[in-house]
Amino acid sequence: MGLDTFEFVIWAEKEFHIRIADEDAENILTVGQFSTYVYRKLQAKQGFKAQAEHEIFERIKKHLVSEFKIAPDKINYDSRFVKDLGLDQ
Repeated sequence: MGLDTFEFVIWAEKEFHIRIADEDAENILTVGQFSTYVYRKLQAKQGFKAQAEHEIFERIKKHLVSEFKIAPDKINYDSRFVKDLGLDQ
């Protein structure tokens, strides 16, 4: 896991008040997989009060744009963090 990815995971843990295991983070390749992972963690923790997955995706997207200066149109559910968005390169 590179520095960009590490910083992104730390942000998500603080932002969503969850713990993301290193082995889980290493196996998540796309923004969609990540938003689904966060959603499931929140659902397990908060039940029906958990934020909707598309709202989680939008928060993730907003962070990628503001923190890593990625063009919003490059970010979709299938965007790969390293290959498509250039994190850790």
